[in-house]
Amino acid sequence: MEKVEQVYKEMRPLVERWLDEQKAKALQEGHRIGLEEGLERGRRLGVSEGLRTALERVLVARFGPVGEDVSERLKRASEQQLGIWLERAARASSIEEVFGSRPDDGQSQ
Repeated sequence: MEKVEQVYKEMRPLVERWLDEQKAKALQEGHRIGLEEGLERGRRLGVSEGLRTALERVLVARFGPVGEDVSERLKRASEQQLGIWLERAARASSIEEVFGSRPDDGQSQ
């Protein structure tokens, strides 16, 4: 029994140090993953905001000031939908052509 206690006393600091190292590594990895996810989310939000701003500027330049209903639609639209509308806005002859035939549907194609 004495030998077991002696081994335990000798090994305990080593095991505790190893556990501390593993915790630190796990924390660093978690931080890295969280940072990457945050950066990706920020990038996606930036792309959407850029598309939204560009689309609104094109709409204003081509058709005059946009109403609150259009601004709200732009805020709710997905990145993909904003891209579709931006392409349409470049060649549409009216704001109605930009948003398609269903003005109530923020996802109309």
